[in-house]
Amino acid sequence: MAIRYSGVTIGTFTLYQKREETVDGKLIEVKDEKGRQVYNKFKIQLRDSNCLMCALHVSRIENPKNPKLCWRHQLVSFLCDEQHLKNCRKDYKPGCFFNGLFSGKLQNIKLNIYYKEMQTLAKYMARDGLNVTCYYKEPHKPKAKAVKAGKKESKDV
Repeated sequence: MAIRYSGVTIGTFTLYQKREETVDGKLIEVKDEKGRQVYNKFKIQLRDSNCLMCALHVSRIENPKNPKLCWRHQLVSFLCDEQHLKNCRKDYKPGCFFNGLFSGKLQNIKLNIYYKEMQTLAKYMARDGLNVTCYYKEPHKPKAKAVKAGKKESKDV
């Protein structure tokens, strides 16, 4: 199955992952001066797609050949459908699925429940004990072209 997503963001969250480095072939956690764990912070977008969830990290990159800014879309995770979600949850302890799926802590979760997929996702995220903020916003619909009175559009076949 090919994942296809649109430019419509239907949900967002902030992902905090432990910062780790490789030293002498071993992976170690990075700590600050006070000995506290250091985290990387990522803004993740959930996009309207042909699957239940398509999570992307969108970032700006500078192209030295072109002065305009370019965008990089990195697929973080996806879930095909509700059955895929249920099957994946079996591999995790109760309440740990979404944090385990993204290898970090999820915060500031906001989902547009206009989309049925986000209603399903909100239900399962709440079951995992995550705080989810839901909102309802219909997508912007482009205006139809106005046809001048007295003229009919016709296509020659």
